[in-house]
Amino acid sequence: MTIILKYAVAVDVGPLVSAMANKFGLREVTIVGSVVASAFFVISSFSINIDMMLFTYGIMGGSSVLQTNASIQSLFIYLFIYL
Repeated sequence: MTIILKYAVAVDVGPLVSAMANKFGLREVTIVGSVVASAFFVISSFSINIDMMLFTYGIMGGSSVLQTNASIQSLFIYLFIYL
């Protein structure tokens, strides 16, 4: 359940991450996404019930992983098209 929620949230947050990448840049969004994802994965290891696990790993971890993945994919597309 938590893994499914993680990927569902990652798909839903895509437009927000795209707007952040346009405003702040790909490097900053990637760095912030990886730091936040690491923090929430560590916090989820200390969860005391399933609701806390769903929130930390599923929702917050999923949106942070999307930040990292979407910005890296955009960077590769940019490199292969324009260079």
